[in-house]
Amino acid sequence: DRYHAIIGQSFADLGISFDIYSRTSSATHKEMAQEFFKNLLDKGVFEEIKSEQYFDAQEQQFLADRYILGTCPKCSNPDAYGDQCEKCGSTLSPSELISPRSALSGTPPELKETTNWYLPLGQIQEDFLNDWINSKNSWKSNVIGQCKSWLNDGLKSRAMTRDLDWGIPVPVADADGKVLYVWFEAPIGYISATKEKLPEDWQSWWTGDRSEERRVGKECASM
Repeated sequence: DRYHAIIGQSFADLGISFDIYSRTSSATHKEMAQEFFKNLLDKGVFEEIKSEQYFDAQEQQFLADRYILGTCPKCSNPDAYGDQCEKCGSTLSPSELISPRSALSGTPPELKETTNWYLPLGQIQEDFLNDWINSKNSWKSNVIGQCKSWLNDGLKSRAMTRDLDWGIPVPVADADGKVLYVWFEAPIGYISATKEKLPEDWQSWWTGDRSEERRVGKECASM
């Protein structure tokens, strides 16, 4: 609440206004993110995987990838994150880190079994992704390098839910304590904000004829 207000006021002070200034903690976003999840779940897209994840016994909570620090097994950076090393750009999993520690308490975490839902990205990796990335001559070299490293290694299944005490609850029975992870729900914020602004017409902006209007509008804005 604090930072949403501060950022909104900062834009206003700069003379910048928006048709919709929303947030991913809105009721509309919660409803839409859960609908997306249930849709994919009902279609059998997700993989339900049991795994051992790091748990901070002192803080009594599971640790998201970014809350785990350790030594990178590829470049020996002592402060690599549980999902990637910012120094060498390698994609990692928390179990690959050497001497892992909790970013919350600084103590070594313990492994504890849990179940989450994963999106099998490897099943949808296509050659067009490489061609599309290679066509982005205006992107920064580190961004291109990071994307290529993911593709060259082969896209891995990534958890779309997490054991956390904040976030949008997973809309599945007996999923208490699990929320939709940011990789899944945050991008849906663009769509939920559109629904807030245009509750009766939002779908046409994403799937209908107005998608062409958006493309033309972007081209005009870049001229």
